[in-house]
Amino acid sequence: MATAEPLLDEDVHKLDLQKWAINEQTQSHFMEYGLSGTKTSMADYCGPCHKLARWACVALVASEAIGVFLGWYYWTVDVWKIVGCLQPFNGIVLVLEWLCLRYVLLPWQRTLMATGSTNFSLPLISKFCQCGFDGWAIGISIVSLGVCVSLQNQAVHAGRAFKHDVNDCEYISALCFMATFLSLVWVIAWSQPIGSDVRWDFDRNRNRKDLDEADTEIQSPSTRSRTSTASSNTQQRAREEDKEIRYATWASQCEFAYPSTHYEALIRYAHYAGMFGVQQMTNSLQEAEAKFFWYATPDFERKCSNRVQMVMRFNFALVLFRVLLRTVPQVCLSTWQYHNDWHSWWSLAPLGVNLFVFLCSDLSTFFTAEAFYGQFTGQLLSDREPTDFFGEAREMMDSSKRYRRWRLILMALSSVLILLGVCLVIADWICKPFQVSDFTCPSHPHKHLVGIVVFLVVFGVSGTTSYAWWNLENLPFFSEPSQRLDNKKLYVDEDAPVDEDAPIEYYYHIPTEGTVTMIRDHQQVHTHLGAFEKQSLLRVKMTKEEKRWPFNDVKLLRVQEPGQQKDIKKFTKKRREWLLKEASKEDWFELALRFGKELTLSQWRKEVFKHPNRKMVKLTGFDGGDQMVSAFCNQATRQLCQADVVLWDGDWYCGEGWTGMIETFLEVKPKTTAVAFQKKAEVPGFHRSYWELYKKFPNRIQIVVLNDECMHVDVCPKKIRDQLDWLEKQFIKGVLARPSFSKKYLTVAMLGRTFQRNFKQETPVIAMNGGVINTALAAVETGLNKFPNIEWTVYEATRVKKPPEVEKTLVYYALQHPENKENLKLVQNPKPS
Repeated sequence: MATAEPLLDEDVHKLDLQKWAINEQTQSHFMEYGLSGTKTSMADYCGPCHKLARWACVALVASEAIGVFLGWYYWTVDVWKIVGCLQPFNGIVLVLEWLCLRYVLLPWQRTLMATGSTNFSLPLISKFCQCGFDGWAIGISIVSLGVCVSLQNQAVHAGRAFKHDVNDCEYISALCFMATFLSLVWVIAWSQPIGSDVRWDFDRNRNRKDLDEADTEIQSPSTRSRTSTASSNTQQRAREEDKEIRYATWASQCEFAYPSTHYEALIRYAHYAGMFGVQQMTNSLQEAEAKFFWYATPDFERKCSNRVQMVMRFNFALVLFRVLLRTVPQVCLSTWQYHNDWHSWWSLAPLGVNLFVFLCSDLSTFFTAEAFYGQFTGQLLSDREPTDFFGEAREMMDSSKRYRRWRLILMALSSVLILLGVCLVIADWICKPFQVSDFTCPSHPHKHLVGIVVFLVVFGVSGTTSYAWWNLENLPFFSEPSQRLDNKKLYVDEDAPVDEDAPIEYYYHIPTEGTVTMIRDHQQVHTHLGAFEKQSLLRVKMTKEEKRWPFNDVKLLRVQEPGQQKDIKKFTKKRREWLLKEASKEDWFELALRFGKELTLSQWRKEVFKHPNRKMVKLTGFDGGDQMVSAFCNQATRQLCQADVVLWDGDWYCGEGWTGMIETFLEVKPKTTAVAFQKKAEVPGFHRSYWELYKKFPNRIQIVVLNDECMHVDVCPKKIRDQLDWLEKQFIKGVLARPSFSKKYLTVAMLGRTFQRNFKQETPVIAMNGGVINTALAAVETGLNKFPNIEWTVYEATRVKKPPEVEKTLVYYALQHPENKENLKLVQNPKPS
């Protein structure tokens, strides 16, 4: 039964937030207009944050300017003393950062909680150490303070350089400081509004009251004529209020960029000022919203790709304008200063601070963005797919790839330069003093031992890093996201959509609670009758309320999620033996997790690319979960066993059906693989059906997971839309029987077919007869049309339960179209004369 939205204080308690970190003004607006993720977007609340972050940048730049002056005027005073005098400015930056976070902390964490994502994490160790709010607050404050201190140290050294005649040391100091101005120009030009009509505060009409009133007036016949103009104006005003706030900047006026938003400007100013809390919020918010869209909205491909593109775009800017133009010059400056004052251990402090900033802020954010990119692009699309499967999403993903490619190059260059600086410090330790100009030292004038050591260190670390980066997706640090603090599990009502336009419903369930919460609408909270099959199945009530049924099935099945299966027992040798010998259907989720493998489309293409010579064949027929009778099972099985990989469309298992031939195939050829194709919502049911085969053939059954929205025609490639148009003409002519329920299963099968091919040749089909969907597929691939012809071998077979009408079978179609016999080969008993 649906419940009301929980009170705000309860949300704050659940999120482990401190009341001092929540802005009272934002609380009142959240209560009045609804929380983020339901009616509003957190980006709408960033107007005040934009101004606060801008003032933080002003404070930081002012401290740098004062640092330059003090370094120039008091050039005899120790640098650390001058930097200490500038710390009040850092306090201002930290206060403004927390004032900014107080506007966005509640909606950000609320979105994370709604999607079950991880809450607070510490830099670089987020995969191993989760923390509460207080620990996170201290951690981000230290990182932000380190960024400010490193910049101020650089400014003081630049002031000293301006005091003296420019020699090598002072020239490098001044050059390193001047590089930071390029990032400041980027922030101002891309973020500073032009004009005075920019809305900054909470002046959005988010509840759409005016629009609702206008709609009511228009629907009233008695007032329709006299109020049409006023209602139209009210509607227009309400819709204008509901639009995203975009304003002109200097960059947009020069056509260097699109008009900006408060949210984007907040990110830029936060990157410049080192506001690490906002950096973490940026990436994790986009990930949380993308996960929310993945299970809750029909056009999730476009929205997810938009989030990926935003993260890559701003992470590219971070690498260019902060890492390369600020962190790298700071490391070079501190390395040079240590080289000229190597006898003092205190001179290592600036280098330590800069390396701390690079690791905990720059590199941590970079890795977080990379993991986010890999997580979603692995499910959205592949580099080798030339179709326009995702339309606008493909354009954004192409943009994301370009940003990612360049940020990888820039980060590699920055890392090498920083590593070189660290190696020069090592050289100073080995040989004091070390001459940078000729890589020698007075103690070893004829030996280049230090140069060799530096080269080997740079080469070794770079080679190791490159290898690790190449295998990034296989490293445990990046391969799985962090475990959720609230231990939420994801479930699906696989039979929920009655028609192809209805969304597939996903639910979150906390094992200690007796309710499930719909992801698409958090207010839809329903009770369940208990957990079964090791928490992998929930029995649900069939309650009728407001003339709709919340569940079409009497059960919810658990969905595999990367990194979220920590409740499953550790996979030891003893556990493996127990699963293979004693596990039952109750353990289907663990069997699938340990002995099956879910592949994204990208991973499947990589598998095909690695084994281009494998012979693949597709097996199909009537519903694979039904019993079948055929006199040609042995002949078809012998033909099937000529292949190395058998493909099918994810039909449920039945030992007496044609899916039983898959078991024979795996048993006869021990080194072969069986690969199914199925949309995400029905994958748990597939696992539950094949639990016995997971035990019998561990790690030899795979399933390629298709997006749930692949059933919708508007997100399909043009090739499939053309095929569906051709089939529609055949349906109208009466040549083919139209699918009685809907075309969604036909669309899913056709989409899977585009990936069921080798790079060298099309994959032939073995069909144990088939119904209207198989007949339509065979007509497309063997008929006289503009599409490529593929070999089909059709064996006569009959379904035991509910035999189909003869006119709607694939065998009947093959008999009626002898002109297709070159590609459509029919095998049946000869008719008696």
